[in-house]
Amino acid sequence: MAWLEKRQDAYSLSFRWQGKKYKASLGTMSDTQAQRQLAMAEQTLADIKRGRLIVPDKVDIGLFVLSDGRAGKIEDRPPELMLHAMLDAMLADTPTSAWAETSWRTLELHVRNLKRCITNVPITAVDRGVLQKYIGTRSKEDTHPEGPTIRKEIETLRAIWNRYVSKKTAEFPRMKLLDFPKSEGKPWFQCWEKCEESGCWDSLYLSVSETAEFLKYMEGRGPDWLHPMLVLACHTGARRSELCRALPQDVDLEGQWWVVREKKRDKSKKETRRKVDLSNTATAVLKAWIDKRDKTSPTIFGIEPITASHRLTDHAKGKWQPCGKWHMHRHSFASNLAIAGVDQRIIDSYMGHMTPEMRERYQHLAPSSKRAALTAVYA
Repeated sequence: MAWLEKRQDAYSLSFRWQGKKYKASLGTMSDTQAQRQLAMAEQTLADIKRGRLIVPDKVDIGLFVLSDGRAGKIEDRPPELMLHAMLDAMLADTPTSAWAETSWRTLELHVRNLKRCITNVPITAVDRGVLQKYIGTRSKEDTHPEGPTIRKEIETLRAIWNRYVSKKTAEFPRMKLLDFPKSEGKPWFQCWEKCEESGCWDSLYLSVSETAEFLKYMEGRGPDWLHPMLVLACHTGARRSELCRALPQDVDLEGQWWVVREKKRDKSKKETRRKVDLSNTATAVLKAWIDKRDKTSPTIFGIEPITASHRLTDHAKGKWQPCGKWHMHRHSFASNLAIAGVDQRIIDSYMGHMTPEMRERYQHLAPSSKRAALTAVYA
């Protein structure tokens, strides 16, 4: 018995053979042509059942049925691309220099999760059911990844798929048909007192005075590069990777500015740049560090991002333990500018690559310009 299935206006033929279901695309959207091919397939299956047609060994039964028993030898077809081989090829073929270090590690993590949770099947077998099962498996793991995280992993798979798989071979399942676990969204940034009440320290930002107090606490703690690097982070909002990437020629101490080398703004370019101003404090601390730093290192701080993370976590102790993350100081910089009423366009120019979702987390701290605009129209 054979039957037709229709998806996105295109027909495919399904039938059962030796207890298994087989499905083959008919490559048509015409009802008449699909019915004609269905009738021919049913006749071929009937001939096989009556013994009028013999199915040879090593044959693709789908092609055999669709061709009226005249084609389908497996040795005549190229081997199918397997899912895990495609994922491995992405890592092997892509130059790491084309990616920021953190982005490359994220790609490797996504590939590991995909290979761990999806069986190594031909890419033609990857359908909505396979991806929905992956979503269910990941959401139930002990790490409890949120919906947006799992969505990003599926989007990584789609990007790799589009690179290696032609549409004639197989189309990637439609993302909007997949059901992802709901996310509560990231909380707005909060001051120290609010975080103590809520216990949500991931949303902490430090005020200007708290930032100064923290920097004073960290002075003399840890390796000698840690304090000047922290001052630059707190006074510019630069990312950890951007701080580690900084070169001496990027800094103009007399003009009090720094050209930040970034890799997240434009994925088509190896590197982009933005110019940020340096405060008097940052300029003085940076000048003192540049004069005494190890001149054999091409970068200002001569340290790798992962080491920078470990050292900050190691030395931010006691009361200041929640401040042991570099990105928190980036949040604090943006929040304090918003509190001071700085124009959003200026904040964006300092921060680089700001998203609406991220702006939303600190814009509630800004003076009530929206209310002022409303009351100017409706008294």
